[in-house]
Parts: sequence; structure tokens; C-alpha cells
Amino acid sequence: MILICGLLLAFSPVQLNAQCATGETFYTYCYGSLESDAVAFEVCPTAGLVAEAEIIMGTLDPFGGPNDNLTVYQGASGSGATGTILFGPSAGDLMGTVITGTVVDQCLIFVFNSDFFGDCSDNNEKPLQVCGRSVAGSVSFTAPADLCITDGVQNNLSGGAPTGGVYSGPGVTDDGNGMTYDFDPAAAGVGVHTITYTNGGAASDDVEVFAANSVTFTAPNDLCIDAGIQSNLSGGMPTGGVYSGPGVTDNGDGTYDFNPALAGLGLITISYTTSTGCAETVTDDVEVLAACGCPAGQTNFFYCYGNQESNNVAFEVCPTAGLAAQADIIGGTFDSFDDNLTVYQGPTGSSTSGTILFGPSGGNLAGTTVMGNIADNCLIFVINSGAIGSCQDGFEFPLQVCGSSIAPSVTFTAPADLCINAGLQSGLSGGLPTGGVYSGPGVTDAGDGMTYSFNPTTAGVGVHTLTYTFSGASASDDIEVFDRNLTTFTALADLCIDAGIQTGQGGGMPTGGMYSGPGVTDDGNGMTYTFNPGIAGLGTHTISYMTFDGCMEVVTDDVEVLAACGCPSGQTSFFHCYDNNETDLVIFEMCPSAGLVAKVTINQGTYDPFGAPNDNLTVYQGVSGSGTSGAVIFGPMAGNLAGTEIIGTELNQCLIFVSNSDAFFSCQDGLGLPLLACGDSVPPPTMITAPAVLCLKDGVQS
Repeated sequence: MILICGLLLAFSPVQLNAQCATGETFYTYCYGSLESDAVAFEVCPTAGLVAEAEIIMGTLDPFGGPNDNLTVYQGASGSGATGTILFGPSAGDLMGTVITGTVVDQCLIFVFNSDFFGDCSDNNEKPLQVCGRSVAGSVSFTAPADLCITDGVQNNLSGGAPTGGVYSGPGVTDDGNGMTYDFDPAAAGVGVHTITYTNGGAASDDVEVFAANSVTFTAPNDLCIDAGIQSNLSGGMPTGGVYSGPGVTDNGDGTYDFNPALAGLGLITISYTTSTGCAETVTDDVEVLAACGCPAGQTNFFYCYGNQESNNVAFEVCPTAGLAAQADIIGGTFDSFDDNLTVYQGPTGSSTSGTILFGPSGGNLAGTTVMGNIADNCLIFVINSGAIGSCQDGFEFPLQVCGSSIAPSVTFTAPADLCINAGLQSGLSGGLPTGGVYSGPGVTDAGDGMTYSFNPTTAGVGVHTLTYTFSGASASDDIEVFDRNLTTFTALADLCIDAGIQTGQGGGMPTGGMYSGPGVTDDGNGMTYTFNPGIAGLGTHTISYMTFDGCMEVVTDDVEVLAACGCPSGQTSFFHCYDNNETDLVIFEMCPSAGLVAKVTINQGTYDPFGAPNDNLTVYQGVSGSGTSGAVIFGPMAGNLAGTEIIGTELNQCLIFVSNSDAFFSCQDGLGLPLLACGDSVPPPTMITAPAVLCLKDGVQS
């Protein structure tokens, strides 16, 4: 009977002055299990007002969340969970929560959801108790954004809350639906206007109407492309707008910077746009003139490089006829990571096919002077750059060069040293500027101002000075002619394959050459080499010695690598330096004398332990030639095997050593020690056989 009363109370609003204030309505609800969008009750206001509900008691299982929860919707009576959510979904202790509607004449609808356990009907939670009342809604209003007087009538505007009121003010026409109005900026006129929304109370906000054609802008005076960045410029009215255009960076504070190097030569249009009111754009022009920073009599060159330039010719510095070109770099930086400048010398238009006089170089190049040495040839400035960080990105300074003409200097480079039997060398050059004459021992000038021939046999063995003369000035360089058959070499004495690496070997004369051959590593000092018999392998090996000066002769001598010989007398020596990619490779067999077993002692040897199981040694026991078909008595093993002793278990059977390896880090790579082993024949280990199982009565067995 108590439960029935409780349920009746839950679904009926009851006036209880003990819990709610006078004029308020008391609501209560005790939720049960497995409720899904169950409407507990509605708090509906008096006509023309909004509803407000204060929760004075009520808990929902917080551990059951999100399954146990209360949600309060705002909507027409009977709309259930289809309205606008003003509160929730929430669980826990809700006492003290006040929920106020925002729309006149709409109800607050209390909706429950719950799972199978821990609800109010189980007496685990407190029932929901609410005091409902009607209040006047707070009135608010937001006017539209500022407008231009030419924007036309703005229809279906809103901004007043709660709905149901009336809009008024200059240029305002209320639509009579309690929700929208129209605003005509032309009817309101230029200036600031107050619009009011009335719904019981009143709220106001301002909108400004701007006049058209009120924005002005004046660009800076014309300037040279090498004038540098012009900072903190302005000229736009009214303030607060944005500047844009080639080479323009808006600073966001009412000013802008202008970089003529980025804008480029010519007439540049700069725009100024205001974003408020009429949002007008006005423009003005600035002319960027050619570079003008060089002294009188010199030519200005200027270039601001961009990204991903590949052998791009920036400009050419060409001299007056009969003279050479000179370029003084007075400014310019290049990102030293992947951007660079190269200066070539060649005829105009030859691009990168000429001779490099400077670079490729990066960093700060200011103060660099590049001087041509050929009359009538240009200095060609070529740019290469990466994907980011260029001058055009604003990270580097533009290249500024002053060009002039100078008398060409005379230079000459002789050919490389020669062997006396090298024969006549024709079509040689090396003198600049062209148009001069070559002379010296063995020299025959071609008479074309560009080439000559040199005969080492005529000049003879020794150092000779060759000279190039142009317009009375001259330059010289030396060439050496070498005699032949002067190179000798004696290899090291024959040695066993297990003798170890032989370091500091020489024998080649004259010094300064290079050694090569199987197992040979040249030490790079022109005097010695290292020989590894384990890598060279058994047999006779030819070692070569080559000299590079003059005749570049090669001489050879042989060394023989003998079988392993490092074991005590009477034992057999075995050796193997394993290579990459060995698969079940039989490296040797130790077969015993008749009636004995084989024994092998490993004195040295490593297999890459990190390469295991691919790098390993396995020892099988079987007849000679049986390979991997016998019984495994050792391994597969890797690491340092030194000190390992392996003894056969079967008379007259061999110990067969089998190698496996992967593609990396082998002994032949120099990353492991070769296998050195000593083999012997020994009696089989003494074997004791236990007697059969005996009974106690059997007595002593002798």
C-alpha cells in the first residue's frame, strides 16, 4: 500500500508548502530499473513566463552511469525527449540544482534512464523531489555586425532571447512573429544606431552603418631593388585594415613591410582593405627600379634567389672588349645546407659549360671578389637551391654585385708529370688569357695562341720549366720526365696458412706506391701493406706494387701459402677462415688411424654469436665423405670456440667439421678469428658397463 501511494505521488504534482515556497508546485519521482527515456513529470510555466525547477532531493546511482541518469529537456508539453537539453544526462546527488527555461511558455521535461541494479525503487537511491515555479525570462539581445550603407535590407535577423518579443529602432521593421526582424542600413543612415528587444524586460545593442568610398591609401615613393626591406610603412585610412601585394608583409598592427627584392623590377600595386563597415579595397603603385648601390663607373647586378633553382643563371658580368671581368660581391647569403652560388667563366650565354672560378659556396658571401683571367669572357653567376629557406622565403639576403673590367692576368699550368716513353703530347694548353706563346725544353708552340706540343724524349729525364707569354707578361710551371724500369718489389717469404696476419710488410721501391693482391691490404702510407694468408688461401699468390709518379710502373712477386703447420709434431694441422653464405660446407675431416678414434683440439676460432643460428660450426661423426649424414657430436655452436676438445666415440670414424654462415660479419670480412685445430688419433675412452639387475640371494658377483 505504501508503494502504491508512492507511485501515485510520483506522477502527480502536489502542493506541499513544507517543502516548496508559496506559489510553487512540488513534484516527486522514484525511478525503477530498466527505464528508457521515461518521462517522470513536466514543469510547465504560467502563460508568458518561463519555467524554473529547483531539485531539493534526489540521487541516481553514480556507479550505474551512464545507464542511470536524469536529463531535463525544454519543449512543448508532451514532447518528451525530443526538445532541447538544458541539463544532463547526470547522475549522483542532484540536490541544489536549479534549472531555468530559456523560452516563454515551454515546459521543463524530466526524463529518466536506468539499468537493472541500484535504483530508487530498491531503496538504494533517494527519490527525486522538485519545486517548480514560473519566472520572467532574462532578456538579452545581440545586434548584427556593422554594415555598409549600400549593403541593402538585412532580412530575418534575430538575436533576442527569450523569443516572443518585439524589435525596434532606426531602420528596424519587426516581423511580428516574436522571433525575427529586418534592418535597412540606408533607412537608418550613417552612424551608430541602437536596436532594442522588448519581452517583458528590454535589452539593447548597437550597430554602426558606414559610408561608402571612405577608404584611402598612398604607397611609398619609388625605390631601387637593392634598397633593402622598408619597415613599418602605413598610408591606409581609416586604420585597422590589411595591406597586401608583391613583396608586402602585413604586420598585423596597422603597418606593413615592403621588400623590393621580393617584389621585383617594375610597377608594383599595393592594396589596402578595411574589414569593417563597407570592407573597401583601394590601391596605389610603387615602382621598383634597377639596382643602384655600386660606385660610379661600375655596373649594378641584383638577384634574390627562390627555392628549387637548378643551375639557374642569375646574371652575367661581361667586360669591355680586350679586358677581363671582375665582380665584387657587396651583399648576399646562401643557406649553407643545400643552397649555393657558382661563378663560371666563359662566353656570354655559355651558362655552366665554362670554367669554375668560384664555388659552389654558401654562407655569407659579402666581401668576395671574383676576377676573370680571360679577355672578353664573362663571369656567369649560377644558383642552385633546395626546397625551403631561400631569399624569396625571407631567410637569406639577396645577391648584390658590382661589375667592372680589368686587365687580364697571365697564368699557366703545365701538364702532369710524364714517363719518358709517353710519346708526343699534342693539343696541350693551360695558358690564360689565350693568344700567347708557349716555350721551353721539348715544347713546340702551335701558333694558334691556344695550344702547344710537348715531347718528353726531347726534353729528357728531369724537371723542366715551361713558360707561357702574353703581351710581354709571362707565367711558368714545371713538369718532370721520369725514367722507366726503376720500380722493384720483393714479396715476403712463404708461410703457413695459420701463420696469422703479417703486418708492416714492404719491399716496393721507390716508396709512395700501392700494394695489391689476394689477402693484401695496402696501409695507405706508400710504404707498407698487410698480408692475411687465411684470406689469400692455399697456393701461390701474386702481389703487385704500383708507382704513380711518371711512368706508373707495376711490378710483381709471388708468395706461397702452405698448409697449416701450427700443431705439435705427430698431430695434423687444420685451418679455415669462414666466408659469408656458407651452407653445410665441409671444411675438413679428421680421420683416425685404424683401431682408434679421432680427437680434435680447437686452438683458435670465432663464429659471429649475433649471427647465430646462421653462423655456426657443427661436427659430425661418420665415414669419410659422409658430410652431414652422420651423427652430430658437437654444435651447432657460435662465439669463441678456442679450447674446445672434441673426441670421437666410434672406432675408425672421422670427425667432419661443417660450417654455416649468413651474408654478414664473417672471418673473411675481418670480423672473426680463423679456425685453427690440431687433430690426433687416440684410444677410445674407457667404457664401463653396469651388470644386469640382481636379486639379493644372488650373492657377491666377482
